[in-house]
Amino acid sequence: MVLLKIQKSIAIFLTLICICSCLSACASSDYKAADKLFSDGKYEEAIAAFKALGNYKDSEHRIDEATYHWAKQLLNDGNWSESAKAARSIVTDDGELSNQIEQLLLRCDLKQAEELLLAGKSKQALEICQTVKKKTSNSSIIVAADALQKRCQEALSLGDANKLLENAQAEYQNKNWQTVIALCTEICEIAPDTELATTAENLQKQAEKEIETELSNLMTCLEDAYNNSEWSTVVEIAVTIINDYSDYVSNKETIEQKRSEAAQKLQEQVNEKLGPALEKLNKEYDEVEKTTWYMPSSEPRYINDYCVSYLYIGDREGRSPWLRWRTIYVDDEWLYFDALIINVDGTVYSVNCNYDDTVRDSNRKNHWEYVDFQPKSSQLDIIRAIINSENTVIRFSNDDDDKIYDYTVSKKEKEGFKDVLEAFELMQYKQ
Repeated sequence: MVLLKIQKSIAIFLTLICICSCLSACASSDYKAADKLFSDGKYEEAIAAFKALGNYKDSEHRIDEATYHWAKQLLNDGNWSESAKAARSIVTDDGELSNQIEQLLLRCDLKQAEELLLAGKSKQALEICQTVKKKTSNSSIIVAADALQKRCQEALSLGDANKLLENAQAEYQNKNWQTVIALCTEICEIAPDTELATTAENLQKQAEKEIETELSNLMTCLEDAYNNSEWSTVVEIAVTIINDYSDYVSNKETIEQKRSEAAQKLQEQVNEKLGPALEKLNKEYDEVEKTTWYMPSSEPRYINDYCVSYLYIGDREGRSPWLRWRTIYVDDEWLYFDALIINVDGTVYSVNCNYDDTVRDSNRKNHWEYVDFQPKSSQLDIIRAIINSENTVIRFSNDDDDKIYDYTVSKKEKEGFKDVLEAFELMQYKQ
C-alpha cells in the first residue's frame, strides 16, 4: 500500500515537471519571437511582446531597451517630440541605459532648437543650445550644439534680417499669418530703427488684419453650425479658434462652453450610431495583443482566395483606434509588385508599396502577395473616391520587370470600404 502511494506521488511529480517544462518552452518561444522583433528593428511590436511575457527572464529590462531604441528610431525619423516622450517614459536602474537616455534627450533638444530656428525663433533656439552644452561632456553632442549655436547667432545678426523678411513675405503669401507676425517681431528686435523694421511693421499690421478677418469668419461659421446643431463642426471650429487664435479672442469662455456642449451632443450621436456601424463588421479579438480587429464582409475567408482590397480597424485599450488598408494579389505566378496604380473613374492615383509592409507566400496552387499599411490622411481621399466611384481598377505594378496585373474593385468591396471608414470616423469620438 505504501509502495502504491509512493508510485502515485512520483507520477504526479513527473506530471508537474512536464507541465512546467511545456509552459517554460512556450515562454521561451515567445521570448525568442520578441527578441526577433527587436533584432528586426520592430521595436514597438517588440515592446508589446516583451510586456506580454511579464517577469519572464529579463523581459522588463528588454522593454526598457526596446523603448530606448524605438525612441532613437523616432528621432531618426524626425519626430523629436514623440522620441523625447518615449525616452522619458523609461524608468530604469541601469546606469549605462540611463546615460544613453540622457544623451538621446539632449539630441531631441537640439532637434527642437533646429525647428525653432527654422521657424524664426532664433533666440529660443540659441538658449537651448547653450543649455545642452552645459548638461553634457559628449563631444559629438557638443560639436552639434556648437554648429547650431553658430547658426542661431548668424540668424540674429543684422545681415540675416533681410532673409527673415523674405521668409515673412513668403509666409504671407502662404497665409501663415501668425508666422508672419513672429518673423516681423524678430526683425524689429534685431534691426530696430531701420527700413527693414518699417517694412516688417507694415507687413505685421497686414497680417493682423487678415487674422481679424479669418477670426470673424470662423466666429460666424461657429454660430451657424451651433444653430444648425452641426456638433462635429462646432467642436472643430471651436478648437481651431482656441488653439490658433487664442491671443486674438476675448470671449474664450463662451467659445469653450459651446465646444463643451457640442462635444457632449456629439458624443450622444456617436453612442447612438457607433453600435450599428460596428455591427456591420466582423469582430475578431487577439488575446495575446489585447486587440480587437474589425473586418469588413469583403474580407476573403482565406488570404489566397482572390484579389481584393479592404480596410480594417485595430482597437486596443490605451491607444486610439487605427486604420489599416490591405490589398491582395493572387495568381499562379509571382508578380513582386512594388506599387498600386489606382484608376478611379479616370483619375489615376499611385501608392508606393514599402517593402516592410509587403508579404508574399504560396502553396501548390497559387502565389499571393499583399501590402498592408496604415493609410496617410491624404490617402483617405483616395479611399473616399473609391467608395463613390462608378468604376475603380487597381493595377499591381512591378516597374523593374514591367509586369502588371489589373483587377476591378467590386461593389461589395466599395461597401466594405464605406462601412469600415464610417465606423473608424465614429470611433475617433469614442470615450
